[in-house]
Amino acid sequence: MKQFFVKHKTTVLTTLAFVLVALIYSLVTPKVYQSSSRAVVFRMKLESPDGATEESRNRWIWVRDGLSISSALVSDEMLKKFLEENEPAKAAVQGFKSLGSQMNFLRRMVKIQYTGGDENNYIIEVKSSNQELALDLNKYVFNNLRFLVIEKDQKDYEALLAKVQAEASGNNAGEKAYFQDKLVKLKFEHLVNQAQKENLFQTISEPAVSDRPVWPKPLALVVVALLAGVVFGYLLEFLLFYFKNQR
Repeated sequence: MKQFFVKHKTTVLTTLAFVLVALIYSLVTPKVYQSSSRAVVFRMKLESPDGATEESRNRWIWVRDGLSISSALVSDEMLKKFLEENEPAKAAVQGFKSLGSQMNFLRRMVKIQYTGGDENNYIIEVKSSNQELALDLNKYVFNNLRFLVIEKDQKDYEALLAKVQAEASGNNAGEKAYFQDKLVKLKFEHLVNQAQKENLFQTISEPAVSDRPVWPKPLALVVVALLAGVVFGYLLEFLLFYFKNQR
């Protein structure tokens, strides 16, 4: 053992240095926790136009709408509202002067994986050194997804409902009966549509945060440092031996 150390002293010392750096990095680096959640939005079957195939009439529409929802999940409006309401978020962005840089800091925490098809999978991941912030932001994005899928068009419905109600209050008895019938149909269609949307949205896993940090990983870092130290140490040892013989 002693002979091995004397012969490969450069490699051993280099490897120990790499391992030591990895351990120090693991100790001083802020721990990062991950919060994740997953939801599925199933495709709604559309009426078949004459001569159209299932592929042409449905898939491109839902891929388009699914990507649209995915891009709208982490909007500036949502991030600004989250910053105004969440105390851990306010504490986390204290070092940033502008609102834009604060929102970009939060946006970089969020990762959304989207897959389109018969079912649209949304996997939401949030990484932060603050467990509470990671969980809160994941819940906020997840609830925003539910809102976009189920409730977003509620304001449009309410505006249309108010318009029909105003038209139904006319003096003409015939027109009044017509608009009253239209009002009943509108409410019924909205009720059926909302029930269908709620069935199409399914929660696979509620937002939850990891108990252990996802970074740094001391064991993985030490293994990588050990391998890198051995390789670099042998290379350094060979170069020293080569130049020594050259002289």
